[in-house]
Amino acid sequence: MCLAFGGCESIAPKVFVVDKSKHINPKARVESETADTLDRIVMAAQACPTKAIKIIDRYSGNQIYP
Repeated sequence: MCLAFGGCESIAPKVFVVDKSKHINPKARVESETADTLDRIVMAAQACPTKAIKIIDRYSGNQIYP
């Protein structure tokens, strides 16, 4: 679902990185799950126009966003 708009990367650049080496169909990837606060990661997910980012609590398995 990712279309590499880059909103996630601009809000949480230590967490999300858009693969700029791919010229066709680039995607954002998670570089580090813990490199920013949960609030910033949720803000980054909310900025995604395709809602490609889901946040799951690693301990409980509950979906935090969306």
